[in-house]
Amino acid sequence: MGLFSSSKREELVAVFNVGSSSISGALFFMQASGIPRIIFSTRQPIAFLDKINVKSFLSETVKAFNKVASQIATSSFGAPEKIFCVFSSPWYVSQNRVIKMEKNTSFVFNTKLADFLIEKEIKLFEEEYLTKYKNSGNKVRAIELKNTKTVLNGYEVLNPRNQKTKNL
Repeated sequence: MGLFSSSKREELVAVFNVGSSSISGALFFMQASGIPRIIFSTRQPIAFLDKINVKSFLSETVKAFNKVASQIATSSFGAPEKIFCVFSSPWYVSQNRVIKMEKNTSFVFNTKLADFLIEKEIKLFEEEYLTKYKNSGNKVRAIELKNTKTVLNGYEVLNPRNQKTKNL
């Protein structure tokens, strides 16, 4: 490898953490090693309110977010190639759900079946929360989905695709 050979370049990434009492942001280079090299970080408190008021709290959160974003934008490191947002309570509802399916005859667990079952469960989740929060004026939607475990016929399976089962 010569002096002017190009290796994989570092990628500039921004991350925002939206919490209940502050907003923080950071810029970092994602290195080929996978270890981020942080080059800039900032935190802005959300103004404390004596009385809980959702509209005021949201307004103060947006102000703090704008200050953090502005500080990142004027940090002279350039525009990030990727931006991530991490939400803490009260900005999300976390919920673990269990999907079960059982038949008398064997069936094949495949991607199409998994997608169908997950979509069905997401719709049930949204319907539950739409009725619970319909007067809040905000739309409820899934922002993250992670399968933590798949069990076929009572055994955890790491790669369940195209496996026969009676019980999922």
